[in-house]
Amino acid sequence: MEGTPFGTFISLSNVDETFARFGAGRFLFGSPEEAIEYLDLARATKTSLVFSLVQGRNMRNEDGTFSIDDWRAGVDQFARVDFWPYVADGTIIGHYMIDEPKSAGSWGGVVVPNSVLDQMAAYSKRYWPSVPTIVRSSPERLIDHAVELNDRGVDPVRWQYLDVAWLQYNAALHGSVEDYTDAQVASANVQNLSLIVGLQALAGGDGTSQLRPEPPFEPHHWIMSYDEMMRYGTHILERGIGCAFITFRWDRGEESYFTKTDLDRAHTDLQKVSATVDPSTCAVR
Repeated sequence: MEGTPFGTFISLSNVDETFARFGAGRFLFGSPEEAIEYLDLARATKTSLVFSLVQGRNMRNEDGTFSIDDWRAGVDQFARVDFWPYVADGTIIGHYMIDEPKSAGSWGGVVVPNSVLDQMAAYSKRYWPSVPTIVRSSPERLIDHAVELNDRGVDPVRWQYLDVAWLQYNAALHGSVEDYTDAQVASANVQNLSLIVGLQALAGGDGTSQLRPEPPFEPHHWIMSYDEMMRYGTHILERGIGCAFITFRWDRGEESYFTKTDLDRAHTDLQKVSATVDPSTCAVR
């Protein structure tokens, strides 16, 4: 399908179905051999992947804080994998290095500094200089937690190696989708970062669906309704700001929310919208 690559986070329980259905996804490789296996499958199904190499639990110190040494050790295991051919043909979008580095609760109460994120990106490019480096953090949060800034927005964050940030809209947290999108695009431009975009479909609704997600989400979270997903997703897609649109997510473990809600229909219809929109570029610096 032409247009902006569209998809979701992919788990081992739904690889074949997801690859057959969507044109993009985020996938965690368990080994070098698995990386090649699933990249070849993605190539055959014309699916573009954002890949991860290290599980979150394998990049933490004993106190729960981030360990760049453990992360590097995990990345080292893939050193012999040549990702370039998959970048060249569009199978690889980029290397998703870390999830929500500015969420202190995810990292032992301490956010991961921008300087460390850039070190991670430099390490990734030491092996794969052609692969864009990605963090799942909004551009504004990267600025908000920048050590280099005394006053928000006064001076740009000067990344040397990080290429891509993530706009993931959550109606309960972010206010209007129009204002939030404007703010993130402006912040990304200041930092010279590309964007992957998407929705927090499982827990980012405004409550109109009256459908609550399963734990570990909290009772005050809501699954997005069909109308929400279409309105938010169409606005973001039609801005043409993302090199891919990837939702979080359509299942957790064995629980498929496609069978419970209108998320199935929304994903189908949003994918049709994505096919009409040319993507932006997520390129290396």
